[in-house]
Amino acid sequence: MKEFYERPLNDYDLVGLFIDGKYFRKHQVLIAMGLTSEGKKVVLGCVEVGSESQEATKGLLEDLLDRGLQIHQGLLCVVDGAKGLHAAIKEVFGGFVQVQRCCWHKRENVVAHMSKEDKLVYRARLQKAYHIPDYRDAKAELLSIKDDLEASNQLKAMKSLEEGIEETLTIQRLAIAKELGQSLRTSNCIENLNSTLGRLTRNVCSWKNSAQVHRWMALALMYAEPKLQTIPNHQHLLKLREALIKARTRLPNPKIPFSPQPRFH
Repeated sequence: MKEFYERPLNDYDLVGLFIDGKYFRKHQVLIAMGLTSEGKKVVLGCVEVGSESQEATKGLLEDLLDRGLQIHQGLLCVVDGAKGLHAAIKEVFGGFVQVQRCCWHKRENVVAHMSKEDKLVYRARLQKAYHIPDYRDAKAELLSIKDDLEASNQLKAMKSLEEGIEETLTIQRLAIAKELGQSLRTSNCIENLNSTLGRLTRNVCSWKNSAQVHRWMALALMYAEPKLQTIPNHQHLLKLREALIKARTRLPNPKIPFSPQPRFH
């Protein structure tokens, strides 16, 4: 546990950060996984979360910074739509982060308000829109879907699509959707890790307390990490790094969450 939860992170040149939760009976664990500029996946840490998920997430992110996580050159955070998670990321990382909301989660949240017949139609339309590499074209298609939902009086679905729509198009705005959309459009990268955790812990019949959960997480995550595969088209990640730097410098008065100078150039 000490080796996993305290290992330094300052030697990792990260361009991406995936954050997702997994349940172990009544225990929910939030897991952070980094993506290096070479396309390798690195498990950074985890924390058990309760009702105050924003505070728990904030504590996890601050711990990553304390252990040397470098974000001065920008970082793409791929997450689902949890509001507490978004708030914690913005508070701790400030203007150094660009958030990509998982398009799969957004699509399923939208169609959850529809009839069976409409789900088939709009799921296909949303899927097509999110795969358009150009930002303006993708946004125009999503706005067209929004107008159709409003015209057909599907207001809950419309509001769900409208909420956070810009964050579902972050990789288009950064102009890296064509090369890296397969890996960065959704949170599938970390969900594959969660599936591995499920297999490794499936024989645990009783999750008794938080200490037990953290022991199993440390062991399982360290076992799974070397088996994680490099993402496809990883040679284009330097283009993501350049886009993140440009996006960071465009922000007015970005919040600086900590003082060390960037290690990588």
